[in-house]
Amino acid sequence: MVPEQNKVRIGLTTGMLAGERLGQLSGIPALGQIAGMSTGGTCQLACGLRYDRETRGIYLKDPVLEKLEIEHFSQVLTDPFRQVVNMFGPGLLDKRPIHTLDPSLASRFFAGMVVKPTGISLKFGA
Repeated sequence: MVPEQNKVRIGLTTGMLAGERLGQLSGIPALGQIAGMSTGGTCQLACGLRYDRETRGIYLKDPVLEKLEIEHFSQVLTDPFRQVVNMFGPGLLDKRPIHTLDPSLASRFFAGMVVKPTGISLKFGA
């Protein structure tokens, strides 16, 4: 939990497949060294949570990839990749909900979420 920023930290396992022109497209030449390779690893994401009443969707808000560890890759390669994800990721993640609430009575009155040191506080209102 990161209550001072209204964010949560999430640890994930991840897979990666680098495109052939990743270095050229990103402007980060070091990423060209991993073109065509695939591997797995772990990452840590810090993000807020946003609720959209219309879609009843919960979305990641202002996500930041804080840590990225990819098997067989040094930080020299993963740091530029993390920068690219932080550049383009928020725009992509803002369009797809991570969860959609059922159209129940409770979800019609659900107004939002706030991150607290002890957990996530749900807000309800008319």
